[in-house]
Amino acid sequence: MSFEANVHTLKRTLRSRTFWQWILSAAGIYLLVRLLRPLPQVPVRHTFEPLHVTQGDADLDDGIDWTRFAYIQYVTDKEYLCNSLMMFESLHRLGSKADRVLLYPQQWELNPQQKTWESMFIRQAQDKYKVHIQPVKPQYAESHTDGTWAESFTKLLAFKQTQYDRVLSLDSDATILKPLDDLFFLPDHPVAAPHAYWLPEPDTLSSAILLIKPSTHEFQRVIKAMYEHSTSSEFYDMEVINDVYAGTALILPKEHWVVSGEFRLKSHHKYLDEGETWDPERVLNETKLVHFSDWPRPKPWFPVSEEVLLKTLPACDTMPGSAHKDCRNRDAWNWLYSDFQERRERVCGVAFTLY
Repeated sequence: MSFEANVHTLKRTLRSRTFWQWILSAAGIYLLVRLLRPLPQVPVRHTFEPLHVTQGDADLDDGIDWTRFAYIQYVTDKEYLCNSLMMFESLHRLGSKADRVLLYPQQWELNPQQKTWESMFIRQAQDKYKVHIQPVKPQYAESHTDGTWAESFTKLLAFKQTQYDRVLSLDSDATILKPLDDLFFLPDHPVAAPHAYWLPEPDTLSSAILLIKPSTHEFQRVIKAMYEHSTSSEFYDMEVINDVYAGTALILPKEHWVVSGEFRLKSHHKYLDEGETWDPERVLNETKLVHFSDWPRPKPWFPVSEEVLLKTLPACDTMPGSAHKDCRNRDAWNWLYSDFQERRERVCGVAFTLY
């Protein structure tokens, strides 16, 4: 081999070594960052898995104009924008056929000189999950001091989307486990919502899931209720819905959803029908949506102290006549939170979750 050929081979080897050294260094930094993140040490079993995840019902597609229906999300900050992106990813992955709409603050720039999380996530929603974006003026009451809750009135703009026959508004602090397209074919009604079954008042509606028939008339009704109670610091979107529709709304069957806190309870009489028995695996595998509500544990994208986590961790029940413990509630609850965190990293990116 000539001298020139030897030099060429040596340079190529050095470039190859440099490239792999760079890759290994980057991987080492990533692993170091992951290892340094503070994670509470709690007993977790990893045997729980949902039995199955079904795809959209192909029969529903026969002769249906799906552009008449839409899933709708509203956002007012980048944290909830990430949550909404996760919801759209789930709908996309599960094969939901209705349109997807995102309402975002009109002051956000979609093409800033320097990219922002907001601009990148909205573009991702458009390009990857086929989401229709719509700039809006956030609705809020000045008497409310909590920015996130104060702007929850923006959800009411779903009533204004008259380009659709029906829209399904879903709170983004939730996990979609199964397709929800069948809800669009419930009996015709201005609003369908589930009962907030865990509250003392059994007929209280939850606004976490709202099937809405948009109209100018209904929009004016809910906005009127919002302004009439705008001076109250304890009046939010859920109170508006109850003020206008309590006693008249179509009630969604409870098997469509459950709150995560249900897996922490000893008694499930508020959730179960008469004669039913609690089976956490059955509930989670039949439920279409789980809404995160576990006070004092914060929402799953916020850090949680070990003290609070251990305080809220579901207990394992002693099985009668056996030395074994039934930890299915804990397994299901842990799976919900770990699944949310894993999807958040996958959909929004590790860089955002470390942000």
